[in-house]
Amino acid sequence: MHTPSRMSKPQPPGIQVRQARPADVPSLADLLVAAPDEGSLYQFPHILEHPVEMHKLHVGWLRQAVQDPTTLIRVAVVLAEGKERVVGYSSWTRREVDTESGEKSRIVELHTVEPTAAADSEPETDTNSSAEPSKALVPNKAHTAAMKRGRALLSSSPNPSKTTSCYELGGLATLPAYQGQGIASSLTRWGMDRAAEEGVPIFVTSQGQVLEFYGKLGFRRIESTEYWFDEEGRDVTQEEVRTGNETWKTSSGGISGAMMVWTPPNV
Repeated sequence: MHTPSRMSKPQPPGIQVRQARPADVPSLADLLVAAPDEGSLYQFPHILEHPVEMHKLHVGWLRQAVQDPTTLIRVAVVLAEGKERVVGYSSWTRREVDTESGEKSRIVELHTVEPTAAADSEPETDTNSSAEPSKALVPNKAHTAAMKRGRALLSSSPNPSKTTSCYELGGLATLPAYQGQGIASSLTRWGMDRAAEEGVPIFVTSQGQVLEFYGKLGFRRIESTEYWFDEEGRDVTQEEVRTGNETWKTSSGGISGAMMVWTPPNV
């Protein structure tokens, strides 16, 4: 996700926020092509140069995701040229502690999947398995190795989302032209309202400038999961960050990441 602009813009007229439908898949894929998350950009620098290829890849997994009762995708849509256009999205899962074990949480259904009418289904997209290997997903090896270390750090740290009832925010994005208009905040606050009603926390794992966005909404970083990498994929220590090293910043070609948590005020 690209971080919303700090400049305030008018709210888009006629914007609606609702659950994603199968017919939204092509437009939702367009959004993800235009606003890839910073972790993907750090590892795969050619993504933005291959929009058609990436659109096909996104359509493939989105078809399944919108029909998965354990994944709730919410979208912000506007009417453009007589059609609804997805300009923002969030993806949610819900975990509940297994009453039998009393220790581990499991993903549960968040919504009921309704039968898909032919008129409400998205058009087929050619995903020929004999196509050439992805050019968009040619990685920067140093950056990919760095992100692998980041994932290892996350997996080695105690993961509270796996041992408590909670919501997990799995994805959040807004089209660049619609950033700074409160769309990402609205999509996130929907989950915050649900979590507050149920008295459970929200966990999210992300990278880059979006961490600051979550921080402004009251999320806090879990210190044991934080990592920083520079443009060459080298580790930057927490002490170096505290003493002014800024080579990990996106503007310098680096990246940072962490798991964050939001806890309702009454919990």
